[in-house]
Amino acid sequence: MSWIRSVFLILGTLWFILFTLYDLRSVYIQFEPSYQGYIAANKSRIDATLESVNAFALAGGLDATQRYLEREQKSGFLHFFRIMPTGQEPIDVALDPSELKNVPRDCTGEGIAPQDELQTGFTCPNGNLVVVGFRASKDRYGQLYFKEALPQLALDIGVTVALLLLLLHFGMKDVALIKRRVQTVAQKRGDRQGILFHESRHLVSSFSSYESSITSLQRENQLLRSQILPSVRGLLSRGKKLPYTFQATMVRTDINGYSTIFAGEQRDQFLEYVDEFFRRISAIISRYNGYPHQLLGDEMLYYFEHSDSSNSARMAIAALEEIAGVVTDIHARSFQQGVPFQVKSSLAMSPLRVAPFMNVISLAGQNLIESVRVLSQAPKRDDFSVVYGEEIHAQLRGKVSDVDLGDFELKGIGRQRLFRVTRVPALAEVLVAPAGSEVSLQYYRSDGHIVTLLRHVSATLTADEENPSAAIIKHILSIFK
Repeated sequence: MSWIRSVFLILGTLWFILFTLYDLRSVYIQFEPSYQGYIAANKSRIDATLESVNAFALAGGLDATQRYLEREQKSGFLHFFRIMPTGQEPIDVALDPSELKNVPRDCTGEGIAPQDELQTGFTCPNGNLVVVGFRASKDRYGQLYFKEALPQLALDIGVTVALLLLLLHFGMKDVALIKRRVQTVAQKRGDRQGILFHESRHLVSSFSSYESSITSLQRENQLLRSQILPSVRGLLSRGKKLPYTFQATMVRTDINGYSTIFAGEQRDQFLEYVDEFFRRISAIISRYNGYPHQLLGDEMLYYFEHSDSSNSARMAIAALEEIAGVVTDIHARSFQQGVPFQVKSSLAMSPLRVAPFMNVISLAGQNLIESVRVLSQAPKRDDFSVVYGEEIHAQLRGKVSDVDLGDFELKGIGRQRLFRVTRVPALAEVLVAPAGSEVSLQYYRSDGHIVTLLRHVSATLTADEENPSAAIIKHILSIFK
């Protein structure tokens, strides 16, 4: 598994880089405490050495004291010392004479000057001055300190560099492999002229082949989109396992007199109105969370899922109410040219099943047939007509006004009582409905409704700033989400 190898190498390299940085930080942070400890240790060493000097001087004289100090100086415990017998020349032992420049010359200690880089102490056994000292240079100690830490840091850095080189090695192997594969692809194409390097020509040829493949896939995808119904595409995009079933209200909208008008002289103008109608109602259906399913010449089939609203039948009626406005607008223009434009719709409710059928993914359900049967019984009227059966009537009871059309025999379904919508509650009625009434703003989504709602919110805020009409604002935002 090459990717596992790469992951381990990258993580290992990062770990050693972070570990090296941590070591560097630790060495730097610990330097100052270490130096202060070194100073304290020197002070204790000077005090102990002076006690030994007093003992040697009292026991064996200055010669024994000098031999003791020379041994200490050679062993590294002392860096320098001075013995000044009374009335005699001093005995100085130091690698650097300047270290003794400011040490005292008599037992009073006068003349000593504190120096940051020197630590000294003196004693006067039998009146003879003895001075001992250490070099305490912070710079010099730092050199020694970091020199001791250098091997560990060098090891950390070496391991990190080795891992980086190993990672680079495998990376270059991958680059070489990519190059060989690109060369193989490029041999199939001849568009490599005018490029300086062979590798560049191979890469350009490969990318050209890749772009051609993308273009071909985009054309195939566009072709499939034109062949698969929008509702089916929406259902497939949800990623549910086929087959599955869902509840929905199916709507079938049909243009009255389509065949007669299409056979007349106004056919071309009429088709322009038909195209405009279906384009405009597709946007309306989408605004009300509906799904266009199929366009069959003079009729469109679309549905509203139960899961997208509290009452899919009422949502369908709300969409049809706005579609009625589109019909009125087109009829006002087409009628002047002698071409009436009237539409009727039917509603049916039942489960819809999404499943493979005849090598394609399609929808199947009783409401597909029922909507046809109900629509065939719709009375021919000059206004916009919406007809449905008993199940839809039960769903809409108390929410819209309708009229009983009587019993009808529906082929393949049986006898059923049909109803036609006569009135839908206006938005103004909903806004002034008393508290506790069963009303919902979700069915009012047209541009005119939004303007009315905004004006209502503005008036409410002016009258009472503590009532921001949050429900209305939330509804408006949901329309544009």
